[in-house]
Amino acid sequence: MQWIDDKDFIIAKTSGSTGKPKEIKILKRYMKYSAKATLDFLKINSGKKALLCLPTEYIAGKMMIIRAFVGGLELNYIKPSLEPVFPPLEKYDLTALIPGMISNIIENDKGCILENFQHVLLGGSSISIKLEDGLQKAKCNLWHTYGMTETITHIALRRINGPEKSEFLTPLNNVKLSLSEKNTLIIEYPKIGISNLVTNDIATINNDGTFKIKGRTDNVIISGGIKIHPEEIERKIASFIENQFFIYGIPDKKLGQKIVLYIEGELLMPRSLLMKEMSGSIREKFMPKEIIIIDSFARTESNKIIRKNYR
Repeated sequence: MQWIDDKDFIIAKTSGSTGKPKEIKILKRYMKYSAKATLDFLKINSGKKALLCLPTEYIAGKMMIIRAFVGGLELNYIKPSLEPVFPPLEKYDLTALIPGMISNIIENDKGCILENFQHVLLGGSSISIKLEDGLQKAKCNLWHTYGMTETITHIALRRINGPEKSEFLTPLNNVKLSLSEKNTLIIEYPKIGISNLVTNDIATINNDGTFKIKGRTDNVIISGGIKIHPEEIERKIASFIENQFFIYGIPDKKLGQKIVLYIEGELLMPRSLLMKEMSGSIREKFMPKEIIIIDSFARTESNKIIRKNYR
């Protein structure tokens, strides 16, 4: 109803991953352009079928609806859940999920249901090496996306399975990227009203314009004078830990900050064994100095872990 009312904007909520969620106004003409850019990138034409299974309070859910309006798609809907129940016999050309949802799909039916989709957009957080490896046999086209509410979902995508698999993100047409003095990504995307948007995401950009996100400035750990990106450690150790976890830095008299591994729930192996297994994948200076078990992580409304609660 918001989309077809007389206003020229829609209200969207930010995820709240770095602070309290806030509401922002997004112009409908920019949302139309964003929707068309995604459909053009994926070559999805009018008459195709899409599935909405994300909450529409947030931009990812809203944009699935708008892509259907703009692209002339048939849009089906199921109740949002971390363990989505898909219609078993239906085929879809497009859907959008978060990594937590697809992780459960892999665990519950080995990803067989993914055969019913042509394109799946994955956004909202990073993807571990373990999860990415587990998705390699998926029959659909899986796309990890980069973006935020302010950029009207993604401004870049990378294929994470199949022959076109890449570790680098490809920007959409008319997206211009550069780096700040702190090596954080700066986004220029005039077609959706974005000018000189300086992000907190530390990146590297290749000569062909593709890029990779290394981590966030607000997560960086300075330990013994070494700058450490916890997201890089997390990707390397994900195969050893069944539970949800994250790496964070807490104050330390000798090191300034020490690397701590936080694990949710019950640790399924002795700490000493876990440390031994991790030592085979990461260098000594990146090894956690402590493992802390938390019954249940604090999370945002969009299910992102609030790391700063554990300083």
